[in-house]
This record gives sequence, C-alpha cells and structure tokens, in this order.
Amino acid sequence: MKVTLLKLLMASSLMLVSVPALYAKTLIEEAKSAGLAPLPKNQKEIDKFLKENNVKSSAFSEAKAELGKKLYFDPRLSKSGLISCNTCHNLGLGGADGIAAAVGHKWSPNHQHLNSPTVYNSVFNTIQFWDGRAGNLIEQAKGPIENEVEMATPANLAVKKIASLPEYVNAFKKTYGKVSFENIADAIANFERTLITPSPFDKFLEGDEKALSKEAQAGLKLFIDKGCT
Repeated sequence: MKVTLLKLLMASSLMLVSVPALYAKTLIEEAKSAGLAPLPKNQKEIDKFLKENNVKSSAFSEAKAELGKKLYFDPRLSKSGLISCNTCHNLGLGGADGIAAAVGHKWSPNHQHLNSPTVYNSVFNTIQFWDGRAGNLIEQAKGPIENEVEMATPANLAVKKIASLPEYVNAFKKTYGKVSFENIADAIANFERTLITPSPFDKFLEGDEKALSKEAQAGLKLFIDKGCT
C-alpha cells in the first residue's frame, strides 16, 4: 500500500514538472506556425533574410561598419555642422529622439509632422521611411542628408566635406576605393545593420523553454489566439 502511494506521488510530481515544459514546447511550435521567428543573430543570417525578401544590400564588412559608425555620429555631414544621424536616431534613446515631430535644419520641425522611427532593427524593414519611398537602408541613408528640413546637405557638398578630411579619405580608400555619396550611404547602412536587439523572446523561439516567464508565455498565447500575429 505504502509503495503504491509513493509511486502515485512520484508520478504526480513528474506530471507537475513536465506539463509546463510540454506547454512551452507546444507554444513555441504554435508561435512558429503563426509566422513568428527569432531575429537573425549575425550578419550571415541577416544576408539570408535580405536575400529572401529581395532587399538590396552590399557585401557587409566590419571595416565598412566602423566607417559608417563614425559617419553616423558626425555632424559635419549636415549643412550647419550641428546635426548628425544620431541627433534624430539617438542610440541612447531607443534609436529615436522621443519627440512628436523631428527637428532638423534651422531647428525646424518636420513639415509633415513626422517623428523619427527607431533605427534599431531597421535592417529588417522591407521598406524604409513612413511612406515606404526607399527599399533599403542605403537609399534611406541618403534621404536625411539631402533633405532641406533635416540635414540639408546636397550630395556633392557631403562628398566635398568628407573628402576634405584625410582620415576619412584614407578609410574610404581602404574600404571602397574612393569617397562618393553612394559609398557614404553604404557605410552608414553597414553600421545600421549591426543595430539589432535580440531578446529572451528570440531565445524562446529558438527552443529555450525557460527564456520567457509563465506570465509572458500566457501573453504570447493570448497574442496568437487574438490574431495579433
């Protein structure tokens, strides 16, 4: 009698342990079936994503990304010498600026009252800008530089400014061969490709059943059931 009772207690405890694990495993499969997927973790996976979604990109390199990082934070790309990419897409503020309408050249608010979208994970957008007028990060990077209400620098002036700085000239010579507006935009795009934000949710979708709390798993289940996907 005692042995049988002990076996029943052990079986019950095993069920209590295995049911949540089984639920998590089922939820992962359900999430994947709903079209949810973890973020790519490296540049090779990003290349695969871009190719699958027909998004134009150049060959990535750490040298290009490092050059793009310098350009991203450099206000000399603006006509006034005061505004950089980071002004509106501040990496310390979630990749945006936290205000309702972006402020650009001569401290003018965006004439369409548009705010600055985050630059984080922007490589995964198959269209860029709120109106989708650019199809990739390279074309997107050109827009704010030339826009009169943003950085207000014509392409030829941007090239002239960068080509007047020996350190930039040497860096462009090594990575691209020369300074050009296309290469300036491409370098910035290479840097922006590195701004990805993997999270516990991605780990969960990759199979780590303990990456999300029970409350978060319940929220994911509700998210799927309500058709939010």
